[in-house]
Amino acid sequence: MKTIKNLNFNKKIVILFSLATLLFSPALMAAEMADDITGTWKAEFDTPVGIQNYTYVIKQEGTKLTGKITGIIEGRKIETDMLEGKFEGGVISFVEMMDIMDGKIRATYKGKLTNGVINFTREVGEFGTDTIVAKRAEKEK
Repeated sequence: MKTIKNLNFNKKIVILFSLATLLFSPALMAAEMADDITGTWKAEFDTPVGIQNYTYVIKQEGTKLTGKITGIIEGRKIETDMLEGKFEGGVISFVEMMDIMDGKIRATYKGKLTNGVINFTREVGEFGTDTIVAKRAEKEK
């Protein structure tokens, strides 16, 4: 008799654990998806050379970020690869290599995803720092 009671108790524990797992799995998956920044992000920001419009196409694989950066600088279209991209501890970082004045300038980005927008600071070589707010682009229909 004692063995049967223990068996029933063990079954109840397994059933309760299974139900708890089913109930909380969607919440855990939603939290993981909330941290996925894969997609297209757009930003318009003011710099010493004027207003710039940028598009960031980001692909996230774990903590690694890759993608393309396109923009308009002084009426000239630029396109470059996103380099050294990381998303760790809620911090997004990557590098954009810019062709300016017949030379390469390293622009480093660092930011956080907050309330559906990415708040970046961008250091452009020794030229200065920009504050950028990037918003997720609406999906094309």
